[in-house]
Amino acid sequence: MQLGDVTYIEALYQSYLKDPLNVEASWRYFFEGMELGSQMKISPGGESPDLRVHLLIEAYRKYGHLRAHFNPLVLKSEEEVEELKLENLGFKREELGNLFPTCGFLKEASAPLKVIVEALEKTYSATIGIEYIELGQPAIEKWLQERIEPFFPLHQDKEDKLWTLELLNKAEGFETFLHTKYVGQKRFSLEGGETLIPLLSALFETGAQHGVKEATLGMAHRGRLNVLANILNKSHAQLFKEF
Repeated sequence: MQLGDVTYIEALYQSYLKDPLNVEASWRYFFEGMELGSQMKISPGGESPDLRVHLLIEAYRKYGHLRAHFNPLVLKSEEEVEELKLENLGFKREELGNLFPTCGFLKEASAPLKVIVEALEKTYSATIGIEYIELGQPAIEKWLQERIEPFFPLHQDKEDKLWTLELLNKAEGFETFLHTKYVGQKRFSLEGGETLIPLLSALFETGAQHGVKEATLGMAHRGRLNVLANILNKSHAQLFKEF
């Protein structure tokens, strides 16, 4: 959905008028603010604070991953994302200390603009980039959104981090072994996709805990040997059919 899709917004508003619970919380707060704003005098050429904050939140949901700092060799992103510039979203730098409605993004009803922006940065532009808007599955988008916002609460204890490191080391070790043992042999290396290993392992472990009995794993040639060597261990051996 484009932010300016009036037809879509109108349909949501009609659904909201029938029952506010028909729309997700962020839109519900937006329409509540819009109705409140219609009763208030807005300066010529100005926009409702609710509208501006809502568009700010939507912008980070859609483009926040472009500012994520996932390259450990780069301390700070040098490129600015036009879609996330405050001035392009109707804000002025001098407004950073002003109170604005949070539109349900934070537990507080209102907060300084600076606090809202910092919360959005920590959620969508930290060390993990998340891109899920426009999946074409509103229910899935909402499910993900509820678990991401605010601050993307990812909790990893020491054991989780060591487990991830162990899997990455195994994947790298296997690549080195293949390169040394079968010099010049044509193969499809995993190099560049090492993070696939702990992600798949975590997915399968969690699935097994929730009662999954069987899984079908289909993938390209690239990295297949490494995946089979590091993922299909004894605990997973009965869980998969590999094609």
